[in-house]
Amino acid sequence: MTLVLCVGLAACTDAKGKESEESKVSQEQTQAGSETGNPSQQGGETVTPAPVYSPVVTLFQDSNFGTYYALNTNGDKVAEYDWGEIFNNLKESGATDVSFATIYAAGDGALFTYCYQVNNDIWTYHAYAIDPKENKMVELMNADEGWWFDGMDYYNGKVYVTAVTEGYQRKEYVFSKKPNSFAFTQEENKYDGVIKGMEGSYITLYSALVGRSYGTCSITRVLEECGFVIGNKDGKHYRFKMDGTIEVIPGLDKDYLNICGYDAYGMVYYTEDESGLYGLYVKDLKTGETKAVYPGSDDFMYLGYEDAMVYYAALSDGFVYKTNAVWQYNLRTQKSEKLYEKTTIPGASEVTPGTYLFRVLNGKMYFVDVVGDRLEWVRAIKDGGTVRFENTGMLVAEKNVFRYGTVIYDTFESKCPYCGIYLDKYYGEAFQLDPSYSKMADQINKVLKEDLDSTIKNYKENRRELTDEYCEEHLEMPYVYCETVEDEVNNVRIFGDRYLAVDYNSYWYGGGAHGMPFMGQYLFDLTTGDRLYLKDFYTGSERDFKNLVANKTREDFLSYGDDEYGTPYFATDARALFNEAYENAGIEKSHVEFSEEGIYVIYDPYEMGPFASGFIEIFISYEELLGRPNL
Repeated sequence: MTLVLCVGLAACTDAKGKESEESKVSQEQTQAGSETGNPSQQGGETVTPAPVYSPVVTLFQDSNFGTYYALNTNGDKVAEYDWGEIFNNLKESGATDVSFATIYAAGDGALFTYCYQVNNDIWTYHAYAIDPKENKMVELMNADEGWWFDGMDYYNGKVYVTAVTEGYQRKEYVFSKKPNSFAFTQEENKYDGVIKGMEGSYITLYSALVGRSYGTCSITRVLEECGFVIGNKDGKHYRFKMDGTIEVIPGLDKDYLNICGYDAYGMVYYTEDESGLYGLYVKDLKTGETKAVYPGSDDFMYLGYEDAMVYYAALSDGFVYKTNAVWQYNLRTQKSEKLYEKTTIPGASEVTPGTYLFRVLNGKMYFVDVVGDRLEWVRAIKDGGTVRFENTGMLVAEKNVFRYGTVIYDTFESKCPYCGIYLDKYYGEAFQLDPSYSKMADQINKVLKEDLDSTIKNYKENRRELTDEYCEEHLEMPYVYCETVEDEVNNVRIFGDRYLAVDYNSYWYGGGAHGMPFMGQYLFDLTTGDRLYLKDFYTGSERDFKNLVANKTREDFLSYGDDEYGTPYFATDARALFNEAYENAGIEKSHVEFSEEGIYVIYDPYEMGPFASGFIEIFISYEELLGRPNL
């Protein structure tokens, strides 16, 4: 039996349940407004209090969902959650026995998530509320047999859990927290009839006012913010209105259409044009008029939609190193305006420039960028004809590569001389150590740069001999015939103030279903500038090393036990695995990378397991390897 929890968030307490000052003020204002109930009287005039909104946006740390930041509608941070700490506390206290969890929603001091349970191939779904302050986890509900959860949302002080079954039947459950206790009561959903009318249709829940590109929102939220929900069935798109009526949206009966966002004013979608290229389009839902924002091209990225404004990026044609221009299209004026440009920063190529984790909230744009030696959320604010950028201090990740130095890069591209199709694209990076960390920095940097230069030289001197006989195939399948390689600096570390480790990731593609990833490492002695290898540390025999690696690999194999998902290895028994690992191991043969506590013997994809297993990493401590606690 396996329990797996999954997540998306909006909240107003920190990891220990302590409310931020902004949250306290917001709650006090909300309570004051609810107590009066009616417009107040000041100086004989009726004054209607300004609406106060609860936090509605969550900015995730990254794909690992480590730290969550919740913002209110003004863009102010009202909460920060260390999800790893919260989840570990829940497991250690026995509040949960699940192996993995993320967050779908949060509010009123609670976090909300759901999980699926597998028992004899029968899947059941369970929704939970978590009190991070008191370290509690309580069950809200179980889905009926044959139903699964499709969304979770905290909206206007209530928790919404959306369930769906085959044939697109839907139910949306509503829960309210009881005062002064961590218990919840279920309420009737006033839109049950409207939701039932959506049966058989695939619905899109992209409300403009949600302001987030991750997580889910409730049907109720979209109905109340937009006045309708958009869905499609039998090739037609409909508006399912709050009053229960259903209207066909004309002009959307296309073979392929992906709705990106919408509100009461309009909607944005992308589809294929007559030439087969993707285009970005907007539709005014009041007039029915459709306009092309970015027609007939593959070099764009949809970013967001809010208040009749479409945000998208025009992408440059650089292989890895590129410049993205972020644009805004005004659905009301039917005009586009370039907001800003951002260029790839070598050493942080995972950060798509100007667009990484982009979202918009009340006209303020947010994306992740390099700030010093960190990845942080940056806020972009359009002020007249210019855009200014503000550092938010909301950390995504440390970037040691910029703490210890810089990264240089080089590229190589070649085309078919007959048809002009790209045949080779290479992007490579080399770390350059700051001299403040070693007097031998110049020597170390020379080795790293020379390796990059040598790779570029090799590409230039070993170009393929070509004739025009393959040009027809080149033109028909240019992507397949273009061989691409990316060599990027992944991480930089210093061990014990003496050893510098530079980690690289590589990816090769030469056609087919997928390419091949690689990883590697340079290790230098900061006192001598020499590059070091395992043989410079290990004093045992070749046989001893092979036995150590094989035994540790067998231990890893046995650690999976009766795991229903199996092991990452090809081998099906421990003896066969030991023999294979023994044969593959060698002091100078094994793929070894150093860490602070020990080495990792790394098996590349296909070496000991299928491609889907990725890299299999076997840890061996320095105590086991060298008989001492460190290098």
